[in-house]
Amino acid sequence: MRNRGSHFLTRLTSALFLTFVLISSTAYSQANLSFGKLRFEAGIDVGPSVFLGDLGGHRGKGTYFLKDYNFPVTKLMTGLYLSVYPAEWIGFRLAGGVTQLKGDDAYINTNGHWELTRKVRDISFRSNLQEVYGAVEFYPSVLTNMKYDYVPRLRYYGVIGIGWFHHNPQYPYVDPSTGKKSWIDIRPLRLEGQGVIPGRNQFSLDQVMIPMGLGIKYDVTDRWVIGLEVLHRKTFTDYMDGVSTRYADINQISPYLTPQQIIYAKYFLGQGLTNLQVRSPYGAGRRRGNPNRNDAYFAYTFRLAYKFGNLYNSIFQNSLKQVRCPAYRF
Repeated sequence: MRNRGSHFLTRLTSALFLTFVLISSTAYSQANLSFGKLRFEAGIDVGPSVFLGDLGGHRGKGTYFLKDYNFPVTKLMTGLYLSVYPAEWIGFRLAGGVTQLKGDDAYINTNGHWELTRKVRDISFRSNLQEVYGAVEFYPSVLTNMKYDYVPRLRYYGVIGIGWFHHNPQYPYVDPSTGKKSWIDIRPLRLEGQGVIPGRNQFSLDQVMIPMGLGIKYDVTDRWVIGLEVLHRKTFTDYMDGVSTRYADINQISPYLTPQQIIYAKYFLGQGLTNLQVRSPYGAGRRRGNPNRNDAYFAYTFRLAYKFGNLYNSIFQNSLKQVRCPAYRF
């Protein structure tokens, strides 16, 4: 599955790049926004990452984006990127990053209504994630200053692209005899009957995502740049946390599991246990998640970068001094 995902991403990214270049060159030819010598920018990203899915949340119905964000599960994302700028108003980025995503029903506060069923579900997960993506950066503030032959030091921008990520959801297992906690891979356990129950396909650990967001950057010097960016990743899977639809019956999935996996599956399904008053799980066939909403994640990152290559291009070649602080005369 990983090779198929990689080939698909390569073809899709190439098509996106060629399409955007064609549209851009046609749409802006009348505005004389010609490309000049290339400028490059290499940097690092560091900041908090947040998972948005079926697990965790707040009072009321589960919703999208920030309403159900639980601060305690925030983790750190780190990454590297390389951008190329054929003109100051547009850039093309290749980036990669790593993080760990988490979600936990224990953080749900309830007053006994909509969120109670999620609280009683009592599931937590973690997933180490690696991502690679390509994106287009667009700088509208540069376009507004074209007639002044001026590049502002402080620039805001929008970014959108396409990428790939690898994830692996795990649940915490506490050995009843030793009390030792360990993290167990969920995908092989087929807790919702993936690949067993008709219509429930096994999910892939390699997925396509669409990064989209906004940022702001500032030229500290002619070469060094700092910035802040929020980048949301839209995914096409509901299994980043291993939760999507309904619980399977242990008798349905046990023929596909090893003896040790059956022990884990019984523990996470709450079927065949004697201490149900502690874990309070749902039974077989009961709703576990919402399959109509795919999972997502995003990150707020601080960016530090270095410019190399041609500093300014096209009509900005002779405007270097205008990027610096002005000199005052009295």
